[in-house]
Amino acid sequence: MPKLWVAVTAGVIVLGAAVVMTYQYTKTAYHAVGFNDGVIDSNTRMLQRFTEIAGTIPVCTGKQQHEGKEIVSAKAEAIYAVAKGPGMISLCRAK
Repeated sequence: MPKLWVAVTAGVIVLGAAVVMTYQYTKTAYHAVGFNDGVIDSNTRMLQRFTEIAGTIPVCTGKQQHEGKEIVSAKAEAIYAVAKGPGMISLCRAK
C-alpha cells in the first residue's frame, strides 16, 4: 500500500507541474498576441489620422522610399517623410 501512495503522489505532482507550465506558456503567448494586436491597431489608427489631416497622400516612388524615413507602418502600408528642403518634408504612402 505505501508504494501505491508514493506513485499516486508522484503522479499528482507531475500532473500539477505540467498544468502550471502549460498555463504559464499559454498566458505568455496570449499576452504577446494581444500586445501585437494593440500595436497594429494603434498604427492603423495613426495611418488613418495622417490621411484625414493630409487628405490624399501620394504613392511613394522607389527613390522616395529609399531616401525617406518611415513614420508609421501597419500591415502592408507605410507612410514615409521625405526631406524637400530646409525645414520642409513631404509625405508619401507605400503599399
